[in-house]
Formats: sequence, C-alpha cells, structure tokens
Amino acid sequence: MSYLAPVSVIRYVRPMFTDGKLANLGGVTFVFTMDYNVRTVSVQFAICSPKDNFDKKAGIAHALTTPVRVFNLDLFQAYADQTGGFVSAYLHIASADVVTGTLSANERNLLKKMSAQQLVV
Repeated sequence: MSYLAPVSVIRYVRPMFTDGKLANLGGVTFVFTMDYNVRTVSVQFAICSPKDNFDKKAGIAHALTTPVRVFNLDLFQAYADQTGGFVSAYLHIASADVVTGTLSANERNLLKKMSAQQLVV
C-alpha cells in the first residue's frame, strides 16, 4: 500500500443579505484535512465577528490554531454526499453529537444557529 499525503480543503461561509448579496462582515473559515491512510477528516474553524470585515487569510491562520475535531472519513463522506458538501456535513455531524472530539456549549449553539441561517458556502 502506498502512502498518500493528507489533503487540505478550505471552505468559507458568509452571511447573505435578504437581497441576495454577500455581507462583508462576519463569516466562518473551515479547514478540512483528509488523511486517506488512516481514513480520517480533521476539521478546524475560525469565526469572524459580525462586526469585522471578513478576511480569508486571517481566517485560515486563526483556524489552524483552533482545536482539531476528527471524524471517520467514510462517515463524513456519506454525510457530504447527502447534504451537498463539507460544511453541510460538518454542521450535520457536529449537531448530531458524533464528533470524536468535543465541542463547547458555545460552539454547539453557534453551529446550530449557523445551520438554521441562510448562508453562502
């Protein structure tokens, strides 16, 4: 069996105004790292205050300093296929309490709010 280097994918989530335009304030940066050798997906994320301009570079830098949450790759991929993508899969899995790491009460509440809001991925 050959070694496969982990693959990272960055996704950004931004709020949308009711007229369909993206808001320039606030948002979330997600860093997903797939390790196909051990069949895991690691997720880190950073939340930009709704009072601050959204900055992709700052979001990545901050996300990489946050705790890592690890999921089974096959389970995560199944959710991604059903829900339409990585961010949707993470929101679904995190709210369903199948995280192998832990989420604080504040993080869990934020993720539930995010999954209920109209967001642009």
